[in-house]
Amino acid sequence: MELRSTDWRRYAYPLLQTALLAPVCLWLISVLIPHWQTLRAAPGINRQINFQGKVVNDDGTNVPDGPYNFVFSLYDADESGIQLWTETQSLPVTDGIFRASLGAVTSLPGSVDFNTDNVYLAVNFNGDGDMEPRIRFTAVPYAFNAEKVSGLTVTDTTGTLTIPDDKTISFADAFTTSGAFPLTLTVTNTTNATLPSGTIILVDTASSQTLTNKVVGNTGLVFSGAATDITASAGEGLVITGNAASLFETTSGAITFQASTSAVTSWIQIGSGGSGSLTPDLFVLDIKSDTGDPEGTAGAMYYNEYMDAFRCFQGGSWQNCTITGGSGYTGPPARQVKPALRAQPVQLARTDNQVRPAPPVQPVQPVLQVLLGQ
Repeated sequence: MELRSTDWRRYAYPLLQTALLAPVCLWLISVLIPHWQTLRAAPGINRQINFQGKVVNDDGTNVPDGPYNFVFSLYDADESGIQLWTETQSLPVTDGIFRASLGAVTSLPGSVDFNTDNVYLAVNFNGDGDMEPRIRFTAVPYAFNAEKVSGLTVTDTTGTLTIPDDKTISFADAFTTSGAFPLTLTVTNTTNATLPSGTIILVDTASSQTLTNKVVGNTGLVFSGAATDITASAGEGLVITGNAASLFETTSGAITFQASTSAVTSWIQIGSGGSGSLTPDLFVLDIKSDTGDPEGTAGAMYYNEYMDAFRCFQGGSWQNCTITGGSGYTGPPARQVKPALRAQPVQLARTDNQVRPAPPVQPVQPVLQVLLGQ
């Protein structure tokens, strides 16, 4: 038995076109008939392609009725090329006509890229080799692409894509935007845009981004890898306002407050300063409650509760802090030690057999005076 490719094309193409146009016709009928039931999208799509054809002998007669093996293959070219997909089905043939659902054995799309226009179907009937020429797929198989709109570039900038309520957009892999246009998530003042757990990168490796008017929840911000984590724009200061007791803490290393060295008025101020107040701002040094001193560095100072003394690191060692007055001292007045009395012996003078007492004892001048600022 010999298969005739000319008869194959004569019968196969009309049947294939009819099969491909059938879904379109059904859709038009559903729109035109009044009171038709509202159409709803299925949760998924049938990943099979309907294909019909007719097999005849060389003399034009139909092949005998019965089951036959068909091998269907998809290629990326009308001749030779790379085989993209294949499957074998045993199908009944009646009056030479067969019907197949491509993908019933080997799932589609598989490795087939329906975003291209060079997908060709080859049919091998009953082990007699591929029919020629191959059949090029037309529009309907490209509906696989409509499931996820994969591979498409959206160029219409005037429309709006609306997602129904309580629906979720999910991505199977990383989601990346490209081009010179920003990605904006807009919500009303009564709704939230929630970013789930994971790593959210706000700064790329090429430049920096601006984070403005943002409220950070109870998880806070975590910085990693940057030499400077927060930088104010030129001419802008950095203001941190807490509405309760605040804490600056590090688990390793020191905390340094460093004023600019380029201005003569640079200083580090604790409290609001200004004139006197009944509720002054307090600057409290750390307190050590046992003997011994911690490691020191020049200019360090703390209060040792055990020694009841302020300790200063100066001259390479810890010492009790001392104050040496100068002409500019405006502190409290000097504290004076009460004068001491020095007893003088009673002297008896003998004159004309009369005893006369010595002069009265006079208090001595203060023997110690602690002066500050004099």
